[in-house]
Amino acid sequence: MTERFARIIIDISHEKVDRTFDYRIPAGLLDEVAVGSLVLIPFGKGNSMRKGYVVGIAAHADYDPDKIKEIAGIVTDGISAESLLISLAWWLKERYGSTMNQALKTVLPVKQKVKPREKKVLKSLLDHSQLLNALEEAEKKKYKARARLFQALLENPAIPYEIAVNQMNLSAATLKPVIEKGYVSLDCEEVYRNPVKTETKERSKVVLNGEQQAIVDSFCLDYSQNIRKTYLIHGITGSGKTEVYMELIQRVIEDGKQVIVLIPEIALTYQTVL
Repeated sequence: MTERFARIIIDISHEKVDRTFDYRIPAGLLDEVAVGSLVLIPFGKGNSMRKGYVVGIAAHADYDPDKIKEIAGIVTDGISAESLLISLAWWLKERYGSTMNQALKTVLPVKQKVKPREKKVLKSLLDHSQLLNALEEAEKKKYKARARLFQALLENPAIPYEIAVNQMNLSAATLKPVIEKGYVSLDCEEVYRNPVKTETKERSKVVLNGEQQAIVDSFCLDYSQNIRKTYLIHGITGSGKTEVYMELIQRVIEDGKQVIVLIPEIALTYQTVL
C-alpha cells in the first residue's frame, strides 16, 4: 500500500504558517484525513499530544520517512471554523496557483491576545441604618466628600469606581480610610470586549435604476441557465457598481450558494459589510 504523508501546522497564526511538520497517515485513516482535518499528533521529544491542522497531503515526505511519526487520531467533535478556512485556502491554492502559505495568510485572521479591562466597583458593607449613622458622622465632621459617598451608597449600594472618581470627585485619599475601616469594599473584575455586535441594522432595500437592473437581469438569466463566465461592469466612481454587486451576491445567496468577495479598495469595505 502506498504511503501518504500529511503536512500539519500546530498553531494557526500568521507568524507560524510557514512552518509545517510531516506526519505519516496510518492505513486506517487514509480515507478520513483530508486538507483541513483537525488531528491529534505526538509532538516534541516528550510526544505530548497536540492538535494540528492538515494543510497538505503528499506521497513523499520532505524528511527521513523512518523518523516520521504517525497521526494519532482525528478530532471528531465537530468541524471548526479553522478547518473550513484551511479548506478554503487549499481551494484558492489549487484554483489560482498560489502557495499554501500565501493562501493561508489571506484567509486566516491574526490571533491577538485581547487584554482584559478592569472594572472597579465600590460596594457598601454597611446596612441601611449603619450607612445613615456613617453619613451623620461625616456631616458632623465636615467630611463633605465622604458624606457624598455615603449618600450615594444609600441610593445605590454599588457604585462604579469611574463614576465615583470622575463624577462625584472622590479622591483615593477619601476612599482609602472608608475601605480600611470596612465601610466600603473595592471589587475588581475583568471585562473582555465582545467584538460581536448583538444588534444588527436591517439593510435598506436599494432600488436599482434601469441600467443597473438590466445588468442584474442579464447575469441572473445566464446563472439560471448554468452559464458561467466573466463579467465586466464599467462605470465611473459613484455610478452605482457596488449596488449591482450586492444585488448579484444576494441572488446567489438566495439560491443557497456562497460568494467570495474580493474588495479592491479599502474604502468600499464599510458599505459592503453593512
